[in-house]
Amino acid sequence: MSVSDPMIKELKGSAVHFLNVSQPVTDDTEAVRTFCEALERILLRGLSVRINAFGYWRDPEPWHWLEKLALKKFGAPYLYQLSVEKVRKCEKVRTNAGRTRLLVRHCLNNRCLHTPFQLLWETKQYKLVYGRESVLGSDILTQILMSVVMLPSRLQFKLETDNSRFLDDAWLLPEARRLTFVPADQLGISLTFVDGKAIAVEVLPDSVASEDEQIEVGDVLDELNSVVIVAGLQGCMGQVLRKSAGHPITAYVIKAKHKSALYGPLVPLLRRAGLSTAQVLTGSVGSVSESNQAMTYMGRVATADRGDVQEIKQAIRRLLLEHQETERVLLDCHDMGVTVTRLDDSRILLKHSYMQIASCGCTVQAPNYFAYIAEDRSISPDNRFVCYIFHTENQDLIDNTLTSIGQGFKRTHFAV
Repeated sequence: MSVSDPMIKELKGSAVHFLNVSQPVTDDTEAVRTFCEALERILLRGLSVRINAFGYWRDPEPWHWLEKLALKKFGAPYLYQLSVEKVRKCEKVRTNAGRTRLLVRHCLNNRCLHTPFQLLWETKQYKLVYGRESVLGSDILTQILMSVVMLPSRLQFKLETDNSRFLDDAWLLPEARRLTFVPADQLGISLTFVDGKAIAVEVLPDSVASEDEQIEVGDVLDELNSVVIVAGLQGCMGQVLRKSAGHPITAYVIKAKHKSALYGPLVPLLRRAGLSTAQVLTGSVGSVSESNQAMTYMGRVATADRGDVQEIKQAIRRLLLEHQETERVLLDCHDMGVTVTRLDDSRILLKHSYMQIASCGCTVQAPNYFAYIAEDRSISPDNRFVCYIFHTENQDLIDNTLTSIGQGFKRTHFAV
């Protein structure tokens, strides 16, 4: 292999560019992304395929050795250990690719990007991780690489590490804003969760969130009062606000719009949330029902004294044979329970607390149907439990609804 590897040349070209910009180096510097992308290609090239404890092939990923070298037995400096620990604790990245990217950004901020390469060389771990065709599998190229990554370690970086939600998908970062609102009981936005991300599908007029269009339809609510928003918080958002009642509301928001267009990695999620590109760009989105959140209430089936999840399959089968009258509805999972309202006049059809709900789920035989079973003796004294059945073609809406109910009563089964 030539000692003038093109990957190292590309990396060096971006690193030298840092010398020509004012410090600290921020995300506004275009060379940051080109440098990181070049470094990632070097990290991925020639990784050895490993076999896990069960004898299966494991996809080679840099994160495994980058994390391992932070162990005390390898003598890692404190700043590198700190960088790895911050990545471990970050709930926003869920893949090893995202963790690797976030670690690079933390290392740039902490001036320790050279550390893992130095440790890999000193401990000879590179012989176990990389093949000879890689940059890090060559003695000479590794030393050249270390001299290149040492350059940014001498400079001051100030990269936004909180903006990491989409590092699983790309190095290109969306625009993000940290906002502060006056104390209020609610922000005034309706959210739907897609792939673990809370997307605003409606912003109520005259709400605190609508002031100066700080939060717009399509934006992702990333943090609320310093709490990272994850799928597990579905149905519990009100609790987050109440914990800081009387104090200003803080939010970290990822903007859907990026340089007069939409942020690329977010577009597929917006479609799954029922939002079109035109709707998000123009802001011409109607109510939540128009945002694909409506569903059909198919009816109810009494299940006697049986409230376990196995009854859902039989109840759906029985209902499909009965052909009950249906209603277009919205199902809202709030802090205390579930409320089902008619779409045309907002009249409440059903209301159950989580204490009343015994189970919920769907069936693989009819994947577009789902149900929950609740205790309700008002129908008949002989029937303690009733199964309430719904239909929608939106699988994300089904998943989100079942997850929200599950967060409410903590004993949900998702499939039968």
